[in-house]
Amino acid sequence: MPRLNGFQVLEWLRAHPERQSLSVAIMTSSDEDPDISRAYELGANAYMVKPMNFRAVEHLFNAITQYWGLECAKPELEVA
Repeated sequence: MPRLNGFQVLEWLRAHPERQSLSVAIMTSSDEDPDISRAYELGANAYMVKPMNFRAVEHLFNAITQYWGLECAKPELEVA
């Protein structure tokens, strides 16, 4: 990311009360324990390491869509 790294973006999101309820999934190439720990300490809801081949990336995105798109309970939104 050009100006901020993912940790900085996560810190910024969690510093704003109106964004505290956003679900944040980290997708990165790092599988280092300190990075994983830091992401969760800063308020990440999920941490995923990007696979190296296209089929595995496709499978991961399908799993994310299933979980975050269909499986998670969401509040009813009022339509004005």
